[in-house]
Amino acid sequence: MVLAVSPSIKSLEQSLAELQVGQRVWFWCGPQTAAPHPLLLIHALSHDPEMSQLRADILQIPRAEGSTEFLGLGSVDTSGALQLGSAGATANALEALALWTAENIAAHPGLARLRNTRMLRIDGNRVAAVHRADELWSAIPSLVLPGTMAWSARILAGLADNEEVWFWLSDSGPDGKPFLSLESREQPAADFAQSIGAILLRSPSGTTGIKGVARMVAGRLMLTTGDEIAGWQDAIAALQSHRIPQLAEVGMLRIVDGRIQAAEAYGGTPSADVDLSGQSAILKRISEGDRVWFWFTGKGSAGSPVLLLATVRSDLKPLIRAAKAAGPACKGQLRLSKKGWLEFQTRDEYDRFIQQLAGWVAANRSSWPVLKRLLGARMTRRDSDGNIIGRFKDDRAWK
Repeated sequence: MVLAVSPSIKSLEQSLAELQVGQRVWFWCGPQTAAPHPLLLIHALSHDPEMSQLRADILQIPRAEGSTEFLGLGSVDTSGALQLGSAGATANALEALALWTAENIAAHPGLARLRNTRMLRIDGNRVAAVHRADELWSAIPSLVLPGTMAWSARILAGLADNEEVWFWLSDSGPDGKPFLSLESREQPAADFAQSIGAILLRSPSGTTGIKGVARMVAGRLMLTTGDEIAGWQDAIAALQSHRIPQLAEVGMLRIVDGRIQAAEAYGGTPSADVDLSGQSAILKRISEGDRVWFWFTGKGSAGSPVLLLATVRSDLKPLIRAAKAAGPACKGQLRLSKKGWLEFQTRDEYDRFIQQLAGWVAANRSSWPVLKRLLGARMTRRDSDGNIIGRFKDDRAWK
């Protein structure tokens, strides 16, 4: 007879250490659980698809009658943080978890993986509330975890001129968000291909990416590949929200059979030549009921997103001609909603509008602070009769 091993803080540390970006998990949380038992149990869906092991572990933890506890489904986002969703999730439960982590972190450093955990209260098929505890988590040591954007940022920060690393770039990696994976060139190509395969298993179905070699050339990141490169600038634009300096200006070379097939650039860093004073002035004074016309492209003549605004529709036309879109564009009206967010209204079909707009804001906000008014902006698409045929938002893109 094999005796079951009672769950402990040590076993929680082990479960946390095995988690990877994009992985989904079952979890149990008992905020009032007494020491020395853990307040949280985590099991990867891939290891416990029926939740049978998690339920067995829960039975071994003493719980007082009437104490709070809840089960749920969670995932690991591209920063390595857990987001735990349940109908029973509350701000008080998250606060209890954060305080318990702080009390036990000295003896159990592996609990640092819980830093920045968020709890999502689920109501039916929607997220009714997102609970955060940023101030409480700030007391927990920050970890830079392999397979996260923070890991890629660390590699880029340490990259010397002409030093090379493997790269894989996708607009829909783990957690369904744009992602850049980097690994040392000392790793064999076959091993890096296996790493990409593992990432794809944790990414949405149909995810594709661009792989190749990245190097710093005179302080500028250059990506070289033999793959098709359509959409790469959109992915880099969306990654600007991570505020990684080395991604502000990026070059891309596509080389096939020793010949350069394409050479493109993304310039995300605002320079003295980028004048957003017109857009800033309009955003600063827009109020409910005002009518503002907009035009947007994710790929202007410089290879980066462009947002144009005008209070008079005819004023927009010469600006559009000067912008010279090199990719898809959309136009319409910008309105301030009664609930306070800015809403882009258009008849045009435009994929990943919010993500590209968020990247543009992140790249330019430090020089033009009033762009913060666009945080949380949404898009509504209407048909020729004015009927709404789509509403689009992405709160995660603005983080």
